Amino acid sequence: MEVLQLLGFNQTFYIQFAISLLTLIFLTNVIFRQFHLLHLERIAQTTGNELEALQLKEKVEIQRKEYEKRLLELNEQITQIFQREKEKAKLTQNEIAQNVKQQIESLQKKNKELLLNVKQDFLSQRDRLLEEFSELIYKKLVT
Repeated sequence: MEVLQLLGFNQTFYIQFAISLLTLIFLTNVIFRQFHLLHLERIAQTTGNELEALQLKEKVEIQRKEYEKRLLELNEQITQIFQREKEKAKLTQNEIAQNVKQQIESLQKKNKELLLNVKQDFLSQRDRLLEEFSELIYKKLVT
């Protein structure tokens, strides 16, 4: 007991302890309970929000899968359209190439005919000129 008195323990301790205990009870009932209720409400809201977030996440995942499925379908359709148009373009290109080839062949044939005609004209003129020239020479020599 002497040790407690040396530490300053006396009769006022009981009064201070009673005041502290009453203050703690008052604060617990009036203030801390309200904070505790708010804390529990916050936990309930957070739990509800977490569940809602999980549900939204599942919905988003379902929508993402649907989007990917639609995207694959559209991609397949676009690929088919592209292949069809590519085949049409090849056919058109082949038709154009055939037309150009036919035109070139006809022009070549026409040019060969023209060249042959020019050659025949040239040969006939050469023969005629040679004949005329030889006649002139003959006349010169004879006279």
